[in-house]
Amino acid sequence: MSGAIVTIDAMGTQKEIAAAILAKKADYILALKGNQGTLHGDVRLFFADPVLAASCTSFETLGFGHGRIDERQCRVLSDIDWLKERHPDWPGLSSIAAITTRRTDKKSGKTSTETRFFISSLPGDAETMLRATQSHWSIENNLHWTLDVILGEDACQTRKSHAACNLATIRKMVLSLCRREPSKIPIKRKIKKAALNSAFLAELLR
Repeated sequence: MSGAIVTIDAMGTQKEIAAAILAKKADYILALKGNQGTLHGDVRLFFADPVLAASCTSFETLGFGHGRIDERQCRVLSDIDWLKERHPDWPGLSSIAAITTRRTDKKSGKTSTETRFFISSLPGDAETMLRATQSHWSIENNLHWTLDVILGEDACQTRKSHAACNLATIRKMVLSLCRREPSKIPIKRKIKKAALNSAFLAELLR
């Protein structure tokens, strides 16, 4: 884990988790939302002030795909002694970032804008920050889409005891086994084939 950059959603933005990452000689980029109270509010207000935000370094990317144009801008500040004084218990806190995504549908021309906020143990490198968070969301979105569309995760109504967690684990195991199997058959067809063909099922489980 040494030298790695760990990105975590707001649910995992906790001091204990940050300390554990640093103990493994890795760095963190942690998302901020309202559950972080004044920390989220302080960072959000800083970037909302155009005079203060002008001191940030920035990096931008432009992407095309899925019928839309994606413009992303990352603004990073490492001169954050003022924030450390207000939140002295955060281990390794070195920078804050705001990543703004502007999406334009090429067909309708409609545009949506979203800004997300982060804290990090990394120095103020806007390009590194943006690349790392993009990789995080790419993995997250691809996994969720597959689990939902192919394995119906969102439609599952199971809630009792540990059943939901157990089923989620089984779905991910199924997905992993299907992806490991080298044929070019779509995952949905692999699952159906395994249900009808015991030899193919044995091959998946080998």
